[in-house]
Amino acid sequence: MDDQLKILLCEDDENLGMLLREYLQAKGYNAELCVDGEAGYKAFLKTKFDICVLDVMMPKKDGFTLAQEIRQANAEMPIIFLTAKILKEDILEGFRLGADDYITKPFSMEELVQQYIKSMKLAAGLNTQRIFEAWNACSGAGPGAGYPAAPAETGPSRSAAGTGPGI
Repeated sequence: MDDQLKILLCEDDENLGMLLREYLQAKGYNAELCVDGEAGYKAFLKTKFDICVLDVMMPKKDGFTLAQEIRQANAEMPIIFLTAKILKEDILEGFRLGADDYITKPFSMEELVQQYIKSMKLAAGLNTQRIFEAWNACSGAGPGAGYPAAPAETGPSRSAAGTGPGI
């Protein structure tokens, strides 16, 4: 498990959080679930994560505050917001705080994994086409099947507009 990429998953809806954690683990990631912002920050300080996936509306500490604290501790940490907050002002605030992406609920779990890969690629400076080819190979889809050659490098994902199917 030490060679698995580590995801800090902060989601106060325990059922959704457990479902996400199990899905990510089935995809080969090591996801640690925290049900509030304070627990998320404590976990962030004690463990080296590769990416943070944060709900915005959480008890004890909201996701925006948590993202600010994470950015102060590690300015390069990829952060994806996963939230029901769909107002333009909320989306812009998320990006102002340095989010790599802002995915609105409902969402597709596959899309979350794709955005995770995209954020990791941006953080590591890797070639997008190679990442998507690797994803297609891992998913059994084969080269070029089912996923675009390269996502847009800037701006919100299509999920920020609330168009993604799924959860």
